[in-house]
Amino acid sequence: ELDDAMGRVLRESMTTAQLEALTRQAEEELRPFRGRLPHEAYTQSLRASVDRLLRTRARVPDLVFE
Repeated sequence: ELDDAMGRVLRESMTTAQLEALTRQAEEELRPFRGRLPHEAYTQSLRASVDRLLRTRARVPDLVFE
């Protein structure tokens, strides 16, 4: 899917330090939900949050086709 490909490109364009910083920010945003989410759901939510932060930082919109 094009949206997933864009996420991969954005991740690859970031340094390790930048990705770690975005991951910490996403973890902080999800902290209130951490204890209530199953591990798999938390992992998916964390990845989605990091992807959202990447897109926001790069000013890239989500691509949705209907």
